[in-house]
Amino acid sequence: MQFSILLPNNKEVVIRTIVLKDLKYFSLLASTSLEQAIKFLESFIITKNLNVVEKLVALLTLREHCIDDAISITAEKGNIKMKTNYVINNIGDIQDIKESVSVNGANFTFNYPSQFNYGDSDSIFSIIESIEIGDEQIVICELNSEEYSQLLGSLPKELYNYIEDYVDRHMEQFVVRLWDSREQIGIEEMHLPILSQSLTSIISNLFNSNYKPAEYNQYIFRLCKRIPDPEFLNNSTLKELDQYATLYQQEVSQMSQDLKSQNK
Repeated sequence: MQFSILLPNNKEVVIRTIVLKDLKYFSLLASTSLEQAIKFLESFIITKNLNVVEKLVALLTLREHCIDDAISITAEKGNIKMKTNYVINNIGDIQDIKESVSVNGANFTFNYPSQFNYGDSDSIFSIIESIEIGDEQIVICELNSEEYSQLLGSLPKELYNYIEDYVDRHMEQFVVRLWDSREQIGIEEMHLPILSQSLTSIISNLFNSNYKPAEYNQYIFRLCKRIPDPEFLNNSTLKELDQYATLYQQEVSQMSQDLKSQNK
């Protein structure tokens, strides 16, 4: 199932629902490869050619829609629940920072990076949105891994200073503000560079922390007594499973009360 969202820059993005069986597979990826885990999450964003800030907002919305509408944060006074919508609003607008520069006869267009940092410095080169050489245009985010690596090896050295200057001038836009500090409850601010691996790890953790295999196996076992279709349950979101489990518990509790009333 798919649904549409509107990003802060008014771009419409289509996202595919992430369900229990997807999160089972994702938990395996997250334990072995950060890059594979994030690329798997990105596959749920149907709309292509997004930058990392747009992808971040899309993934936060996906989590809100399918897993939980709040994020658990460790504070001095214990775990605090923070609404996902607050985080999205705190990130704020996605400004237009597109610029172009001509180097060695080629026209390079810079923008927000299109790749998250998986643990190396190559993601900085994904601020190159496109390259025009004569009548030919290369769109960076449309390249596969091999083509991207080949491109990096062929970039003119003179371009590096332009990239560094561009990032420095747009440093404010290159920091994503997930949440601000709240001294009264002991929450520290979480402001991270969009080119940092820390941001990538947080995204992975947001999708992995809520999936607890033992808990959801128990859900499936109990719910199969009421919904005798494991495949239907495996194709449900965590949010739906939590709702089904609550309804089932309420039903069992009501039946128990009814039986007690009948036996009086």
